Amino acid sequence: MHQRSLSLLLATLFLGACAAPLPTEREGSTESKIIGGKVDTADPAVVELIMQTGEDGGLCTATFISQTVLLTAAHCVVSEDDPTKIPANAEFQIMMAPSESAAKDTDFIKVSRENVHFHPQYDGEAAHDVAIVVLDQPVNVTPIPIGRSPLTQADIGKRVRLVGYGASKRNATSNDGASTKRTVSTAIMSLQKDLVGIGSSNGQACNGDSGGPALLEIDGVETLIATDDIAATQVNCAGGDLYQRTDLHLDFIDQYLGAATSGANDPSLGDPSQSSGSDDGSGDGGDDDGSF
Repeated sequence: MHQRSLSLLLATLFLGACAAPLPTEREGSTESKIIGGKVDTADPAVVELIMQTGEDGGLCTATFISQTVLLTAAHCVVSEDDPTKIPANAEFQIMMAPSESAAKDTDFIKVSRENVHFHPQYDGEAAHDVAIVVLDQPVNVTPIPIGRSPLTQADIGKRVRLVGYGASKRNATSNDGASTKRTVSTAIMSLQKDLVGIGSSNGQACNGDSGGPALLEIDGVETLIATDDIAATQVNCAGGDLYQRTDLHLDFIDQYLGAATSGANDPSLGDPSQSSGSDDGSGDGGDDDGSF
């Protein structure tokens, strides 16, 4: 998919949002876009992740944690009908540009479906909502280190920076700035067993920021400590968001760092012996509406 077709995809997705959740969030969650932020022309390690399933699709955010490996959210890559499977007809790519309007064809990199992996314990709920995308070739970008030390109550109140490609208005029913990278400075608000609460109504993630990073400065280096998951309240883009902690998912993440992986035996793709090479056991995938 190139720049022009992405524009058509976004227009189609947002026009259909009155009848279904916006395509950057899974059904049952609230929206995920940068609220209170500003346009970000930096942060080249943070990119847009696009999944298309036939005429449907959606966008999320992903972060380079090596020159071939990106971290994002599991709900960005699975089927709405069966969150334990990647849609059989899913096509993935990343966009390197700070905005779709500024993107050139060379800013889009296709990703093999077999190189997309989500946490094997993810089941469509908030827990373990992390995924890995592996590129066939390295990209000349400085990756962002991931947080490896456990977060503690002492981290509550510390400033973090969020980055994402989501829309910039609450209750979005049209494009409203989606597919443009934005950033906002906010704070860690709470710490839970598996998640960390980040932001408030004045500055938070809320559509398209799913999978995007929360960056905490550690020893002078911005470090990816968590990825955007779901809203902390049922109020649309208010009250902060919940993020998946990287320190609790190191076993999953580290198995993909350092080398490209084919994914042929990845449990998230189902049993390849039961398919013709493209079906992952989730059906034909054609009914998936990309509602992340």
